[in-house]
Amino acid sequence: MKHRKTIVMPARSASADAANEPRMRGALDHWDCNTLTITRKPAAREVYWIAAAPGSRKPEFTGYHPGVILRPPVSMSANQGTVVFVPLSSVPPMVLATGQPLPPYLRQLSENPGPEKERPVWAICDMVMTASICRLEKYLERGKCTWVPRVSQEDFEQVLEGVASAIVPLRNMIERRIRNEYVDAMAKAAQDHELRLASLEDEILELMTRPGNRQAG
Repeated sequence: MKHRKTIVMPARSASADAANEPRMRGALDHWDCNTLTITRKPAAREVYWIAAAPGSRKPEFTGYHPGVILRPPVSMSANQGTVVFVPLSSVPPMVLATGQPLPPYLRQLSENPGPEKERPVWAICDMVMTASICRLEKYLERGKCTWVPRVSQEDFEQVLEGVASAIVPLRNMIERRIRNEYVDAMAKAAQDHELRLASLEDEILELMTRPGNRQAG
């Protein structure tokens, strides 16, 4: 009986697998979402190009998109550092074609933070996501100069309001706290007013009843 010869195939290396993977949509040639390329800790309000998580599919965030950092990383470790961000899109929301107002979780920024200042851009505030810092890339200008833009404080507050509008329990909690703080502040103001009136009445009564006061007789 003849024995079949066993052929052992060489194991594929991780670099070979990575080389055969299709490049992520929007990625530049030198971008690698598995390698940490930024050297400075990102800050809130800053905007980076951010790669979607592997396996993402529409309507999820896919490919590379600009993203506004909401929460910076605690660590700059490639294995532990993460950011929380909201993606930006220059594609006009479909609701605009219907003549309807934008939903509260879509916020148009007053200025595009990228190099195309005249191009409108919207923050998609119902897509709050977490990403490894390895998936962040700086903007590239004129093919060689890297930079990190930042949205204005007013636009950042608009983004935060959009996030609160998208997460109804969070919005309700904020509104409840504001309402409770207002009620408490009004109650304290009324109490302070009553105490001040009582104090003034005591002062006036003391002046009117003071010995030698002509009005006291």
